[in-house]
Amino acid sequence: MNPGEVSIYHWPQMPALPPAGRSVLVRVSTDDTRAVARKQVRSALGKILANWSGLAAVELPLLETEQGPVWRGCLAGASLDISLSYAANEGWLALCRGAAVGVDAMVIGVFPEMVDVARLYLGPAVVDSLTQAADPAEGFAQAWTAREAYLKCLKRGLVEWSPAEILLPVEWFSVTLEDATGLVVAMATGSHICQDAMIML
Repeated sequence: MNPGEVSIYHWPQMPALPPAGRSVLVRVSTDDTRAVARKQVRSALGKILANWSGLAAVELPLLETEQGPVWRGCLAGASLDISLSYAANEGWLALCRGAAVGVDAMVIGVFPEMVDVARLYLGPAVVDSLTQAADPAEGFAQAWTAREAYLKCLKRGLVEWSPAEILLPVEWFSVTLEDATGLVVAMATGSHICQDAMIML
């Protein structure tokens, strides 16, 4: 996947319903309070899905779970997967019909435990690349968001890196936004993953 295949909208710009298998990213400016930002992102999500489905907001088959909102049933003949992320007074919505999707956003920044965290969750190859990178903080942010987006696509929580891990073939891309200095967003999609009542087949 490359950025040219993904449509990015800045709310309140209303995204068009994408073809099955094509992801949409929606960027929502939010309050810096997480509880308020959560409501703002879900409000945008409800309006988008009401527009796409023709249903009133109160009729949307959305179920709130520990992993975020889940769409029950089909939308325009295909399943719908939803993923959310928050960073730097912004919320990010990833929506995809007929395939699983995961999104993660992160502000680039150096912190003392960066290499230790990379070693624990990202593996030795990433640690090696960070020690040689011109900008280790940006390299960490790109690797971390890619990892988180991948796990969200698989509907898995954060787990430590393991050499025995079997990586499933998902596609992903990462973009650094020109108008949001220091923000990296990554999205992963997996057409082989189906979501039905939170079960991966």
